[in-house]
Amino acid sequence: MFFKFLKGRNKKVDNALAIEIQQAVSDLSTFSKWRLKHGQKIFLGLETRKNWTGYSPFYLFWCQNCSRYAKDYPRGFFQNYLCCPFCETTYDF
Repeated sequence: MFFKFLKGRNKKVDNALAIEIQQAVSDLSTFSKWRLKHGQKIFLGLETRKNWTGYSPFYLFWCQNCSRYAKDYPRGFFQNYLCCPFCETTYDF
């Protein structure tokens, strides 16, 4: 799996996001958790955030850099990637 580091960004992860991730992981089966740790992403559904005009698909994935579960939406226009909210490592989608 390809990943790179984004430098110069300092983003603080809020507790609400960490709780959302923890709840999503607790709802998964053991096999789904195994799939996450082996590089697959799991679609969680369409969500919207404050000041967004529409909905985006959100995915749960395992960050190999910080060894945590992460939740994000595909970013980028031509090259879609997911970004870990904890360490800001990016993964090709």
